[in-house]
Amino acid sequence: MPTRFNLAKRNIIADNGCPIYIQCPETEVHVLWDCPAAQDVWAGSRIKLQKCPLGQQDMVQLLAYLMDRLEPEEVELFLVQAWIIWNQRNSVLRAEIWMEEIAQAQQHLSITPERHEGNVWRPPPPPFFKLNFDAAIIKERSTSGFGAMIRNEQGEVMAALSAIGPSVSCSEEAETMACRKAVEFTVDAGFSELMIEGDSVNVMKAISSSIQDLSVAGNVVADIQWIIRGLRRVPLIGLKGMVIG
Repeated sequence: MPTRFNLAKRNIIADNGCPIYIQCPETEVHVLWDCPAAQDVWAGSRIKLQKCPLGQQDMVQLLAYLMDRLEPEEVELFLVQAWIIWNQRNSVLRAEIWMEEIAQAQQHLSITPERHEGNVWRPPPPPFFKLNFDAAIIKERSTSGFGAMIRNEQGEVMAALSAIGPSVSCSEEAETMACRKAVEFTVDAGFSELMIEGDSVNVMKAISSSIQDLSVAGNVVADIQWIIRGLRRVPLIGLKGMVIG
């Protein structure tokens, strides 16, 4: 589950705290059980959940606890309600969180929602989403910066990422590492039908090639190719719209 706790563990975001109850990290069991917002839902449930204790270690422990005490149909009802809680929570929080991340990406990497270096951004055809990514070398801090956006066929931003990366030797290495961070983020966010668009021709050709990459970023290219193979359909396109893989 792409909770803030899991995203922070992968260095996709910095803060793992629950945006509703900031004293606790946003883990799966917190989102679906311990959070006051979730408890308000369970308090009104018709199944026997009101007296079940908080503070379960994880969802496996919580489910084991509930399965020992509830009828099978009540467990099914719990799972359906948990799914509803997750989706309703995201619908409330998504706009604020994503707009903050978009602003960070634009500020650090100058990613704009419509144009990139004078080229008009084109939306993907349904049912695809389009992933755009970029990188910057921050010389004064000996680090790099990564940014990414996922948009739908209407150009609406569905998810955004801004992250600090390690020191790199060149812009091509930074772009390759940004691509890996972006596709990892995409998988964690649950997107599987994706068009990947980048502005480095060499990087896009490398990740679409069947030949082993022997450059300094070859291991990163292999990671990207392995992740992409787990997605349903992934056309790779260059900045000017040329399909290269």
